[in-house]
Amino acid sequence: MKKSILLFFFLLESFALRVWGQCPANFPTALPTGSCTAGTRLPEGGTTINNNETYYFSAANIGSPYNGVTIADGGTLRICGTLELNTLTMNAGSGAKLIIEAGAKLTVLSTANLNGGNLTVYGKLVFRDSSAASSLIINNDLYAATDSAVVFQNATTQVNGNLFIRRNTTAKTLQINSQGRMCLGPLATLTANSLINDANNPITVVSGNACLRINNGGTMTTNSSLTTSAALKVCLGSSVTEAGQQYGAAMVLRGCVSCQVALPVELTAASARQQGQTVAVNWVTASERKSAYFVVEKATNEFQFTGASERITARGNSQDRTPYNWTDSRAVPGWNYYRLRQVDLDGTTVYSRPMSVAFRPERTTVIVTPNPADGNFRVRIMNPDEREVRVRVTTLAGRAVLSESVFQGLFSERIIDLGNQPNGLYLLHVGSQDDWQRIKLIKVGH
Repeated sequence: MKKSILLFFFLLESFALRVWGQCPANFPTALPTGSCTAGTRLPEGGTTINNNETYYFSAANIGSPYNGVTIADGGTLRICGTLELNTLTMNAGSGAKLIIEAGAKLTVLSTANLNGGNLTVYGKLVFRDSSAASSLIINNDLYAATDSAVVFQNATTQVNGNLFIRRNTTAKTLQINSQGRMCLGPLATLTANSLINDANNPITVVSGNACLRINNGGTMTTNSSLTTSAALKVCLGSSVTEAGQQYGAAMVLRGCVSCQVALPVELTAASARQQGQTVAVNWVTASERKSAYFVVEKATNEFQFTGASERITARGNSQDRTPYNWTDSRAVPGWNYYRLRQVDLDGTTVYSRPMSVAFRPERTTVIVTPNPADGNFRVRIMNPDEREVRVRVTTLAGRAVLSESVFQGLFSERIIDLGNQPNGLYLLHVGSQDDWQRIKLIKVGH
């Protein structure tokens, strides 16, 4: 029976290493493993591997690095030994292939140009250029398929392609550019000194939980939402500088040393729902340990959360079910987003996943921002009846400045451009039939 169980886990692990079915549907697949017997032995000093050529390396050249290897589109290099290269280039196109087999190791001492193709690591890959100006740009598909498979020692690593991390990977500064994507395996941990995200929800978690950890004193800049996966935990060490705070559905831990911390609160339910002309936020804890207080935070754009409630005192230490609630009497028409900030007695902070409410006012509601403005007024209309709403702009004397236009649907948004009009007061007329609202617009100079 014991042998059967061990065999089961061995097969499960082997299967997990080779199947990425939970990554996005269009995420490329890993290259298969093989042996270093077919093809041509990699010559000393390196070479260019052209289309339809296969090379392999099965020896060890520690201390005597090869000058470099270039893998052209359609070329293949398989490494089964321990290889040091001064430079590595994978040319543009989808056909360049580099496989580092289990037990093998490739160290790139200087420049790496990953312009295309697929690089799959079952052994270990180290990018060692640690000079202050060193930068590694990943434009291809890179699979870190085993524990600690890839180590980025470059000053900056930029992800423009697809990066899969099976278990543990470390980097100094990691930048996910607009086209970059990352898929994290179960229990994967990506550790970096700093991270900059410019992509829209680039991180996906295969299954279970994964961890993104920023070291003490590092920086975390999220210019776009980080993930839609609630299975991602973000662990920010002490004194981490944050900018953007657009973490998406991720759970954020501050002042932590690991994502495997015991959370001070076991949250079993949390919801936000419209009740009349307010929003009721409710949550329930099953247990609490050294919990100090909660704060309900609110945003209208899903990302820029600020405190909305006063501190709500927690139970501290409890093994009993404890319900909490807070009412937002200042919900704005349209989407309102809420999350809980739970603070421990020692200052450790944990955020819940965001909750959203499409707030419908009793009557048509109009919001104008900015006002005053130097010409462009953003008009947002919440129309609970979804009936046709007409809009026009006049002077105070009634002269038409902007001809009538029609808004339809539950939410509508339009830019009113008065840039060619003199500075002064204008009236925005919004309504239908006999139900009209008039809002003063203040046009100012640049």
